[in-house]
Amino acid sequence: MELPSVGQHCSLSSCTRLDFLPYTCPGCQQVFCDKHWRPEQHRCSVETFDDVKALKCPLCKAKIQPVKGQNPNIAMDEHIDSGCKKHKVRKANPNRCSCAGCKVTEVMPFLCDRCLKNYCLKHRHPDDHDCAGRSSSAAHTKRSQPRTQPRSQPHKARQHQQPRQQQSSSSSAARHQSRRPAGQRLNDAGYGAQLDRQRQQRAPAHPQQAQPAGLSEEEAVALAMRASLEDEQQRQQQQRQQQQQQQKKGSECVLS
Repeated sequence: MELPSVGQHCSLSSCTRLDFLPYTCPGCQQVFCDKHWRPEQHRCSVETFDDVKALKCPLCKAKIQPVKGQNPNIAMDEHIDSGCKKHKVRKANPNRCSCAGCKVTEVMPFLCDRCLKNYCLKHRHPDDHDCAGRSSSAAHTKRSQPRTQPRSQPHKARQHQQPRQQQSSSSSAARHQSRRPAGQRLNDAGYGAQLDRQRQQRAPAHPQQAQPAGLSEEEAVALAMRASLEDEQQRQQQQRQQQQQQQKKGSECVLS
């Protein structure tokens, strides 16, 4: 034996094995090897001794109660292999993200309006944390929405809406006309009649500007004023062309 001073011999007379990691019986306070450390294996003199003792995990600080007759080291190994970090007691933080697998803790809480749970900035939207209240809220909004019209009805609705718009425009024009003073209405009517006569005289030169049927007096006045402005622009354009031609002829005479 190279190291006779290291380790201790088993106290059982039939064994006396040298064990480098001996066990001390808490009942009889004798040293035994790993095969005779149990009270029933070495016939412990303390009959009332219970060898089942709770152990404390050095990682998660949890108490482990081994089965009676089980090796405490084996119980500790099984506890560590099973993932003792899951059983670690943590202080409850109200700002911790409730999404599975997320460990982010924000300074301020972000509560979801649907499931009323706290989430981080990354998972604060219902689509990001797969909100459980999303389906119920969507069904509620779908029930609250009014039913839409069939596809054939919008076209009919537009057809009925056009006469209403024309009636509203004519009625608004009539109301606007009625708000004016009586003298101004007469002057506008006389000016409109004069412009209408001028437009009728120019009708052969501008057949495309014939007055459409069903126009109000105010619309006829606006149409006549537009026609007179167009004629004025045409006259000015003709005058400019004549001036340019005269200037061109004068320059040719000077050169010759």
